[in-house]
Amino acid sequence: MSKSLWGIIEKRKCETAAFGVVCLCSVALFAGCSQKSDAPVAADSPIDESNVRAAAEPVRSSPGHVTSVVWGDTRLHTSDSADAFGNRLGAEEALRFARGEEVTSTPGLNAQLKRPLDLLVIADDAVGLGIGQEICNANPALISDPQVKRWSDMLRAGGQEAQKATRQITSGHSAGTNPRVLSDPTLVGPISMGVWRSRGEVVERYNEPGQFTAFIGDEFTPAATTFTASWSSETAAIKPVAPCLFLRI
Repeated sequence: MSKSLWGIIEKRKCETAAFGVVCLCSVALFAGCSQKSDAPVAADSPIDESNVRAAAEPVRSSPGHVTSVVWGDTRLHTSDSADAFGNRLGAEEALRFARGEEVTSTPGLNAQLKRPLDLLVIADDAVGLGIGQEICNANPALISDPQVKRWSDMLRAGGQEAQKATRQITSGHSAGTNPRVLSDPTLVGPISMGVWRSRGEVVERYNEPGQFTAFIGDEFTPAATTFTASWSSETAAIKPVAPCLFLRI
């Protein structure tokens, strides 16, 4: 742990101890107001400072109590989330960046953390996982719809056009007005399942217990689509049974 971080922690401990002294004094004051004592109090009675010193002592953890401070990001989107598609970097680049490696950002600038993270949760949108990338790649089954074809052209054009397409796709998702092809379980289910499975392999590869912890997660946002997709790393089942796309891990 760095000296600066240790200093902050020690300062917090001292502040906490000082607050405790104030609280103890306040409790004693209110107790004195609520209970009348007949015993006389000498004006020159000595103050027992042992209790004050004990209260001011930094709180010490019991043996085995975890005191390490770790830093991480618990909700990171990659290019597999439609609402973060302005970013073209995937899970592997995100994990490399979190571990302290230098990566090239979407605008082409080199980026590197001054201090690597201790953990990272790749948590892309569960609904439509990987669909934005497939629209941009002009997946034939998806761009068979004229509206999706127009979005594909806009995404590949980049700049303001790509941003406009991303806004239209995400707002249409929220309103339930996107083309039916984007909620067809026979089309988007296999796409999302493939991304999820490959994501698990990447996360496992970068997970290093005791040094860096990589998690696989998702952000579940219900929408007015018409099917449920459930899968594990071994099986997949897609059924038109609920008014949302739901990824069950």
